[in-house]
Amino acid sequence: MPNVSGFTATKAIREVDATGKVPIIAITAFGKFYLEQALEAGCNDLIAKPLNYDVLHPVIEKYLKSE
Repeated sequence: MPNVSGFTATKAIREVDATGKVPIIAITAFGKFYLEQALEAGCNDLIAKPLNYDVLHPVIEKYLKSE
């Protein structure tokens, strides 16, 4: 995102959604390097690029089922 970092965006979303009901899945080219920071910012999960359907599908399914 050109004007704001994913961590900043996540924190802003969490300010509006304090219950954490909106799942946020970080997608990054840096792999698990940012996992701890993403979770601290309020992300629920992290997926590494290149995006692979076999990885993405179960993660999305997990959060759709939890509602």
